[in-house]
Amino acid sequence: MEGPLFLVIGAGLRGTAYASAVRREGLLAIIAAVAEPIRSTRISFGKNYVWEGGAPREYQTFDSWQHFFYYERNRREAEAAGEKVYAGIYGIIVCTQDHAHKEILQAFGPLKLHTFLTGHALRYSPHNMLLRRLLLEDRAIGEVISVEHTEPESVAAPSLLCMSCHDIDFILWLLCCRIDFGESAHMPSLVSSAGNQSLFTKHRKLAKLYVEKLYGKRERDWPICFVVPVIEDITATSGTDHGRAVLTEWYGRCACESDNDVLDDQIVTLTWDDDSRAVSGEEFPGRGPKTVVFYMASFTEAQSKRQGKISGTHREIQYDSDEIRVYTFDKFRDPEAAKVFTPPKAGGGHDGGDGGLMNGFSQAVDAVINGKLNVEQAQAKHVGCTLKEAFMSHAMVFAAEEARLGRKIIDWMIGGRSWRNGSLPSELGGRF
Repeated sequence: MEGPLFLVIGAGLRGTAYASAVRREGLLAIIAAVAEPIRSTRISFGKNYVWEGGAPREYQTFDSWQHFFYYERNRREAEAAGEKVYAGIYGIIVCTQDHAHKEILQAFGPLKLHTFLTGHALRYSPHNMLLRRLLLEDRAIGEVISVEHTEPESVAAPSLLCMSCHDIDFILWLLCCRIDFGESAHMPSLVSSAGNQSLFTKHRKLAKLYVEKLYGKRERDWPICFVVPVIEDITATSGTDHGRAVLTEWYGRCACESDNDVLDDQIVTLTWDDDSRAVSGEEFPGRGPKTVVFYMASFTEAQSKRQGKISGTHREIQYDSDEIRVYTFDKFRDPEAAKVFTPPKAGGGHDGGDGGLMNGFSQAVDAVINGKLNVEQAQAKHVGCTLKEAFMSHAMVFAAEEARLGRKIIDWMIGGRSWRNGSLPSELGGRF
């Protein structure tokens, strides 16, 4: 069954992850075109996901998003004039670096295309959907008292915004008690954070991780081709010496040889006040006081394997990327007291979250273009996340960074940060 036609803007890691999810899981979507400035990357992506074994046609390959924008505008003008044209796409999947997002959105806005820009993929993995069901629907541990969540990073110098915004969103998704779109969110009241940059500096060269060992091998596959993705084109057109020189520029430089100021690890603490009677005056489950500690760790044996513990009034949950274990307090030390859930393993990134996210988006677009649902209904049913929630997760990260840099505790409910009346921090644009 054919689905909506999409253009992927940016054929790097993210674009490839989403396109491969569409192919691998047989989703209701067709990757119909690609816009990518790096020729070798564009051709490789197109052969795998767009024109496959054939030759690319003019409506399938573009060397920039601007190229496609002008093509699509001209195509619509020709169609309006009664000319025979190729079918247009229904949506764009934006997979560029963050700094390009604003310009792309502003340019494509008048075209009214369905747009995928950023998505919190952890919401859509089978593992996390089961965990949320156990907490909010089955109430397997009673009222949540505290959460410890750790994201081990496999990269050298992670940042909270770039590498762990998904985790902050995951925590809010679990604990803010918006089971449906008609319920107000129970937001944290206090935010604090601390972190260190102790190892990746000019003064400490970590022998096993020192980047010269990697670059010195003169390899051009993973991860070199993604750190400096144009290296293949440069060496082919300008020679190996020029390619080697490119590796010394800022992007991809060793943290031990540069003015690196990104943290090695970071802790974020979120605190919720008791709000159990604020909704109707009666006791309301899931809105009691609780505390979350999130630890973003660089150095750990469990690379890229999220893990955590959730303590409740009746039981406790311990989880990692493989299974979820529910313990009773009376026999906590007894393995027989644990009820173990093993969610199905899903392929792709974020433990299947990338595929789940793309499935939700493509289903939503299909429902809209076929007149089954309006945009808001499709967003609620298939994506399960509003634009406001996406802003909220990012704003929480900025609040944590403000707390860390200022060595202070942020009161989330003052200074324009009250999400209950629909406002944003002023630095993020004020009200919706």
